[in-house]
Amino acid sequence: MVVDELKDIKELHHPSREVRHSKQRYTTIPLGLILTENHIVTVCSEETPILQYFHHNAVRGFSTKKKLRFVYQIMLRVSLAYQRALTVIDKARTEFEENIEKITEEADLISLHELESTLVYFATSLRGNANVLNKLARYGQLQQFPEDRELLDDVIIENQQAIEMTQIYRDIIDGTRQLISTLMDNRLNEVMKRLTSITLILAVPTMISGMYGMNVDTRWMPFANTFQEFWIIGAIIIVICIILLWILKRMKML
Repeated sequence: MVVDELKDIKELHHPSREVRHSKQRYTTIPLGLILTENHIVTVCSEETPILQYFHHNAVRGFSTKKKLRFVYQIMLRVSLAYQRALTVIDKARTEFEENIEKITEEADLISLHELESTLVYFATSLRGNANVLNKLARYGQLQQFPEDRELLDDVIIENQQAIEMTQIYRDIIDGTRQLISTLMDNRLNEVMKRLTSITLILAVPTMISGMYGMNVDTRWMPFANTFQEFWIIGAIIIVICIILLWILKRMKML
């Protein structure tokens, strides 16, 4: 390829799987398109299934002679790949919501955060692809056939749909994260209420036994010189604890 033949360079971003925290996650990687008068060169850091469709002749109407249509078809495959990835992400989000009451470990929250981060990457990449589409709509360096404009409109619609899906799923995941945070706060409040109630109940026998254990004149201590004073005081403590337990139950502290 001669440098003078170079007409334009476009960079798309498409979804790709990677392993993070021992789990399959999505990220985005660039796919470069170098447009010349006689060639279209694709450049990617890894083998991508986007181009495998063309390699296996699985794209209807594909022809290397119609270079601009080839670019539109690549972008259409990229937009559809985003939509499939978004469907997988939404399925994972649905599983979180179905088991939201069982979420207690940090790993679950990290996984939810990774889904949200992936959607941020998707949103940024899709907006970049939309800018490329807008430039291609005004592109005049390569021949454009009548059917190409209709294909370009389809690509714009699919890309916009992927952008809207990404925004919707981001909002839903953000709501799920806030719900989990609220549930965890409520669980903590319930634990604190129970601990406070238990501490209050245990304070009664501790306080009474402490008073009777002090070195004071027994004339000022009720039942100090009474027969079977231990059992009487013990019964009083039990009655007070039962009354306190009933009051706390009515106040929904237990």
